[in-house]
Amino acid sequence: MNLRLEYSHRGVPLIEVTSDIDAGGILNVSAVDKSTGKQNKITNDKGRLSKEDIERMVQEADQYKVEDEQQRENIAAKNALESYAFVRVCHPFSLMLSSIVP
Repeated sequence: MNLRLEYSHRGVPLIEVTSDIDAGGILNVSAVDKSTGKQNKITNDKGRLSKEDIERMVQEADQYKVEDEQQRENIAAKNALESYAFVRVCHPFSLMLSSIVP
């Protein structure tokens, strides 16, 4: 984003503001006063995870991937069993119709 104020009245500063987000998601904003040449830069990189933290989290995710998949399969099987039991107990007539009507 590039904001340029082309016209200014006497005593009003002419300021160019530039913002940029890099590949890492870090926001850089700079402002330049065209009349005086004074500039200010701000980088928003506080509160971000370090590369070591990110690498540790990726390794933990890989470590628990198999356990997560097993848990997902267990939950799906339990849900299927509960659905079957509910239909069997609460709607026995619908099971008879499903076996007769294709």
